Amino acid sequence: MADFITELKRLIYHNELDLKRFALMLDNNSQCYKFYWLEALVELLIKEGKKEISYYEVASEMIVNAWYTVSEYHLHMGSMFGSESKNAIERAVNLLQQKSGLESNANRDDVLDAIGSNRPDLEQIMKQMTDDVPYRLLSPFVSELKGNDRIWGKDTGIIAYFNTVNRNNYLPYTLKYASKLETKVLWSDPWAAMIKDNYLLIREWIRSKKVKYLQDRNPGVPGIIYKLDPEGKRDLGRVHDLWNAVMAKEDVYDIYSEEKLNDKRYDIDHFIPWSYVTTDELWNLTPSKKAVNIAKSNHLPEWELYTDRFADIQLQLNKNIQSDTHIHELFEKCRNKNLNTLWASEQLYRPCPDEQFRQLLLENMKTIYTSAKLQGYTIWNYS
Repeated sequence: MADFITELKRLIYHNELDLKRFALMLDNNSQCYKFYWLEALVELLIKEGKKEISYYEVASEMIVNAWYTVSEYHLHMGSMFGSESKNAIERAVNLLQQKSGLESNANRDDVLDAIGSNRPDLEQIMKQMTDDVPYRLLSPFVSELKGNDRIWGKDTGIIAYFNTVNRNNYLPYTLKYASKLETKVLWSDPWAAMIKDNYLLIREWIRSKKVKYLQDRNPGVPGIIYKLDPEGKRDLGRVHDLWNAVMAKEDVYDIYSEEKLNDKRYDIDHFIPWSYVTTDELWNLTPSKKAVNIAKSNHLPEWELYTDRFADIQLQLNKNIQSDTHIHELFEKCRNKNLNTLWASEQLYRPCPDEQFRQLLLENMKTIYTSAKLQGYTIWNYS
C-alpha cells in the first residue's frame, strides 16, 4: 500500500504522532513476526478494547490469525529445516492442530480455547514468537540504536530505554516487564485513538505487507490473499430491521437506479465492496434493489456520480435515528456488530447540521475508497 502514509497524513490529531516512523515499522523483514505481532495488537485493541495486553494474549492472537493459512493451505512462513519449519508461528499452528484435532475452519473462540487447553505444550514456542519482535517493531522510533547494539538482547534494559524515550516522544506502545509471557504491552492513548480512527486502512496496510511476504515464501502458490482466512459471515439482520422501520415511515430510494424501494424486498449493499473492507459498518451500507446489487457485485461505484446520493440516504437515516424513538432503539441494537469505527460511532450518528454530517461521512470514506481503488478495484456505474 504505497500511499499508506500519504493517506494518514491527511488526518490531524491534537498530539504530534510520528506517522513517518510508524509507516517504517513493517520494513526490513526476514521473518513474518512483525506483521502478525502488530496485527494481533491492533485486533485486540479494536475487537476487545484492550490497551494493556500480555505477551501470551498477543501470541495467542498471532496463532489465531495464522490458523487458517497454515492448517488449510499449509503455507510456509519461513524456511524449512528438513520437514519442520523454522518459523515459530507455523510450528505452533501445526502442533496445536495435532494436539487439538480442530478443523481448519475453526472459529476464533475455539482456537483460543484449544490454545488454553494445550498451553503447557505450546508455551516454549510462544516464548520464541515473542523474542525480540516487541522491541524490533519499535526500532524506527529509536534510530540512534544500531542493529547490533547489545541492549537489544537485554529485556529489562531495552524496556527501560523505550520507557525513557516515551517521556519525550510518544511511542505507539510501551512495555511493562514481567515473567516472559506475562510481560505487558501498553498502547499509548493518542496512538490507540489514531488506530481506531483508521482501523480499515491500517489493517489493509498490514495485510498487504503480509501477503507480499507469504507470496515470496510460497512462490508457486496462486491467490495468497484468498488463503489468509475463510470468508467472514455477514451480519446484516439488524441493519435490515433498521431500514424496514424507516421504509415503513417514508419513501426510500435506491441510490443507483433511483427507483423506490419496497420494504422487505431489497438487499443491503456495501458501497465500498465487502471484499475490501470485510466489515458491515453502517456508514458503508445502503439499501439497494436486488438486481442492482447483483450487477454492482465487487466494484466501486463511481465516486462523483453516487456519493451525493449516498450522503443523502445516510442523512435520511440519521434524521430518523434522531427523531424517532423506535428507529433509535433499532439503531442502538446495530452498534455492537455494525458500528465499530470510532469516527462514526462517536461523531456521525448524532444531531448535527446536514453539511457537517455530509463532510464527516465523505471525508472519512474517501480515504478508504481511494485505497481500494489503488488496490485495483474497478469503477462501476449503473445503466
